[in-house]
Amino acid sequence: MRPTILAFNLSLSRLNLLKLAAIRLNLAVETVQPLEQSRTVGDLFGLGTRAATAHVPPVFDAEMLIFGGMENQQINALLATLRQMQVPPFPLKAILTPTNAAWRCGELYAELCKERQQFQR
Repeated sequence: MRPTILAFNLSLSRLNLLKLAAIRLNLAVETVQPLEQSRTVGDLFGLGTRAATAHVPPVFDAEMLIFGGMENQQINALLATLRQMQVPPFPLKAILTPTNAAWRCGELYAELCKERQQFQR
């Protein structure tokens, strides 16, 4: 799998900045449209992963990034590049795993929101 970033709900300006940083590091960026949010994370990465549940979470409108096929050093380099470019942080980020590949995007979003709330406490 080519190192890819799935981008959800980014404004055009933030998406363009993300793409600029990604190009510098030879990473692909794919924009996920709201109608695609009912698909599984793995399916969006081309893995053909089926959902573990029949429940379809609602569409969300917050920014979220998912990194797939990337080494930790690539993720760190991307985040460092974005900081150097003075791009405000993306609060919801995840790495593709065998577990979350079967989750629908809304399920991953809900889990990241829970983790973020726990972290902020």
